Amino acid sequence: QFYLPLFTVAAVLALAFITVLYSLSFCKKVQLGTLFLVLFAVLAVGYMLLFAPITVPDEQAHYISAYRMSNFFLFHWNQAGADGVLMRQADASFYSVFGPSGVLDETKFIELIQTSTAFTRDTALVPYGANAATNVPLGYVASALGIALGRILHLGAVPVFYLGRMFNMAQFCAMMYIAMKRTPVAKSAFCMVALFPMTLHVAASYSYDSMV
Repeated sequence: QFYLPLFTVAAVLALAFITVLYSLSFCKKVQLGTLFLVLFAVLAVGYMLLFAPITVPDEQAHYISAYRMSNFFLFHWNQAGADGVLMRQADASFYSVFGPSGVLDETKFIELIQTSTAFTRDTALVPYGANAATNVPLGYVASALGIALGRILHLGAVPVFYLGRMFNMAQFCAMMYIAMKRTPVAKSAFCMVALFPMTLHVAASYSYDSMV
């Protein structure tokens, strides 16, 4: 009852996407860079929605690390000497639900629907005991900026989480587009590698591998 409608909708969308792709590639003959932007936007967003929060491998540590960096962007300097991470009450509750297991199943989507709110008033900072990754801090800048923006707008915990993912995804897309524009050879190879399932899987998450 859960999977049949989901995959039926996915199949219809896939056919529509392939039709548009064929039209752009062979009828209108758009440039590869533009085609890549269309392909990446659709496929990466699809991957981002397919994997529920904190279900990409190691995303627990990546999310906490990005959240910790967002505190510095919001001038919470007391984070520097604190154990774990300072989080909004809403985000701490969200992480308590999705963080421990990291397993992707239908219950995650049900919990996601039940806990989603556009905005929140639970913005008081509370200490949360979770481990953050300390290597490759530059890899968390984009996702941390997304989290910081969501916190400034008082968005709910789920929109804040996805905003961080989207910023990380946009960073990857921009860097790959620039790379394809600059390279004198193998532009199509760049495009193909950027659209591999494992590449999209990482780019549409909090992983610092996206920047790397």
